[in-house]
Order: sequence, then C-alpha cells, then structure tokens
Amino acid sequence: MERKAPAPAGEAPPGPHNRLQSPRSPASSLPFPPRLGRPGRPPRSAPKRPASAYFLFQADMRASIVASDPSLQGKVAEQAKVIGAKWKALSDAQRAPYELTAKQNKEEFEAKFGKVTVAKKSKAPKDPNAPKVKSSYMIFCAQERGAIIAKHPELKSQVTEVAKLLGAKWRELSQGEKDSYKE
Repeated sequence: MERKAPAPAGEAPPGPHNRLQSPRSPASSLPFPPRLGRPGRPPRSAPKRPASAYFLFQADMRASIVASDPSLQGKVAEQAKVIGAKWKALSDAQRAPYELTAKQNKEEFEAKFGKVTVAKKSKAPKDPNAPKVKSSYMIFCAQERGAIIAKHPELKSQVTEVAKLLGAKWRELSQGEKDSYKE
C-alpha cells in the first residue's frame, strides 16, 4: 500500500475525518434533550466532538502501519506506540495540515452546535458536627491494638500484620462478646 503524502499547508487532508456528522449525532437531535442519569458526562445524544490533530494523523497512519507490519493487526496498544513515536518525530510543518484541519473542524462544530457544557456532579455538603459512627469492630481494634503491640513489639511498624492478628482475634469472639463493643 502506498503511503499518502500529507496535504499541503492550508489545505485539509482528504479522508473521513473531515466530517462532523456521526451515527450518534444526527443534526435533527438539536436542541439537546435533558440529561438523565449521566452527571459529569455529555448526553448520549450530544454530537461527537471533532477529532484532535493527533487523532486525524492516527486515522491516516493506521492502515499504513498495519500494512508495513502485519503483526500489528488487531494490536491497538502496539499500533498506538508506533503512531505516537511517528507523531513525535513530525516537524511543525508536517503537523500543520492536521492541526489546520482540527482547528477548522472545531470551528465548524462550535458554529453548528455551540458550546456543549457538562454539568458537574454535585456532592451533598457534609455536616461537620455530625457524630462519627464507629463499628463494633473498629471499637474492638482501637482497644485491642495496644495489647497486641505490647505482646508482639516487633510488629509495631507492621500495620498489616497487626490487622491480621486483630481480625483473627475478632473472629474468635462470640456474638455476645462482639455486641459488648457497640457504642
């Protein structure tokens, strides 16, 4: 397969990446319906954003990379490494057509759809005066940790080992003994 030369500066490279429409973003879906159940992300009906310069380059290079090395067929991560290395090696002049196309696609997108905003997740404010509830196990651990460290001083800095011993000791307790550690 013959490698395509990048389009001259000032011209968009040919290819499917120069379109704004996609199967998930029909133009008739505007105005956007309200978002339900997906806070922090655009709605599924929102138009697909235009590709960056790197993704345009990647779309052009993928077929030639696989043609030059068939062992990369279906190995997306390895393809991305090769394409990323080629992208880093490109000069500013060689990147210019892709950056121009990306800029034009972005301007067309913003002119056609405006700015698509994403609502941030809102967290319920925490009450600083709310009582901190400890479980029976946490109360047990707070009381027994000192005794275990006194019995095994070599475990003083080994938190996980102390936790294992506390867990084993907790499992040996009867339900009545466990209930005595409730607040």
